[in-house]
Amino acid sequence: MKNIRLFVGLTEDFSLCRPLEIKRNPSTLSEAQMSLPYSVALAAVGGKPRLKHFLREGYTNAEILRISKKVDFEVYQEYGSQMCTPVVKAAVEVKLTDGRVLREDRKGIRHGNPKNR
Repeated sequence: MKNIRLFVGLTEDFSLCRPLEIKRNPSTLSEAQMSLPYSVALAAVGGKPRLKHFLREGYTNAEILRISKKVDFEVYQEYGSQMCTPVVKAAVEVKLTDGRVLREDRKGIRHGNPKNR
């Protein structure tokens, strides 16, 4: 994998992606929990996140941090939370070393919302 680009909205930009270097290299539990680049790298490496991934053994894992350094983001108004609704739109693009580009766009109801059962 060459890199991963996240397409996020304005709200996710500041809280989950910036400052990017800290979000790519969390050094505490709370930094790991609030990092979109770390969480995406974690999913790419290990699949389903578990509590252990947000403790020291997770956020010091060399493989997760190697992938996390390849995660970048772009902010677009049409992505992220839609004002006063439970709807969220997101996209991810993965560039592979052989030149292929994989992209997925999703729109759905936020986890935890009663409409998402």
